[in-house]
Amino acid sequence: MINLDINSVTVEFKDRFNLVCIDDFIETKFFHLLRDNYPSDENFQINTKYALTLNDKNRNFHNFIQKETSWLDLIRIIDDEVFKKKILKIFKIKNVFFSDKSWKRFFPFFKKVNFEFTFNKSKNGSFNEPHTDSTRKIVSMIIFFTDDDWNINNGGLVKLFTPIQKKDENNWRNKLIDEKDLNTIKEIFPKPNRFYGFKKTKNSYHSVSKVNCNEKDSRNVLMINLSYANEHEIPFSDETIIKKILKKIFKK
Repeated sequence: MINLDINSVTVEFKDRFNLVCIDDFIETKFFHLLRDNYPSDENFQINTKYALTLNDKNRNFHNFIQKETSWLDLIRIIDDEVFKKKILKIFKIKNVFFSDKSWKRFFPFFKKVNFEFTFNKSKNGSFNEPHTDSTRKIVSMIIFFTDDDWNINNGGLVKLFTPIQKKDENNWRNKLIDEKDLNTIKEIFPKPNRFYGFKKTKNSYHSVSKVNCNEKDSRNVLMINLSYANEHEIPFSDETIIKKILKKIFKK
C-alpha cells in the first residue's frame, strides 16, 4: 500500500537535509479513501497561524482513527517495524531504538525514539516562517492530502534554504531567520499523494509559503515526526563529544 523502495530512493542535499521526495506514495484507491475521510474541522482543537492541528497526544485523534479505520490502517503500516527500519536506513539514523523491549535500552549511547503523528489543516492565510525545527526532532515527514485541483497560486509550498551569511549556518537551536537572509534552493509543491522527508540538522532551513484558497478548501497533510522519546536525551547541540571536550578545555 506504500511506495518506499530504499533501493530506488533519491536523496538530495545530503549536507543539510538528506531530502527524500516520492510521488504516488500511497496506492491510489487507498489514498482516495483516506483523503475522502480526512478529519473535518470540528475534530481540531488547536489553531495556530500555521494550521489547525490534531496530534496523537489528543484524545480526538484516537477517537477519529478508531472511527475512520482506513486512517488506523495507514498509521499501523507506518508504525510497523518494516517501515521504521527503512526510514532509519534512508536517513542514516544510528544508535536509536523504538521498543522498550530492545536490548539497546541497556546502553546509554542508544536513545529511544518514536513516531509522532499529526494532522495539519492549513486554511487561507496560513504560513510558517523559515526555521530548522526543534532539537527533539530527528526526521520530519509529510504526506500531502490536497485536492487534485490545488495549483501554484494556492501556495503552501515547502521552501528549502541556505543562509546567505556563514554565521547563520549553525542554527541547531532553531532561531528564526528572516527569509531575506536566505537563498531558496528548492520548492516542494503540495501535490496530492506526495511524500517528502528530511533530517533535522544545524542548517535545515525550511518554511511554508502563504496559503491562498477559499474558505471551504485547505492544505491537508499528515505529518510524521521521528523524535526523541525522552526529554532528558534530547541533544541541545550537534557537536561531537570530542569537540565538546576540546571546547571546554580551551574555553572556546
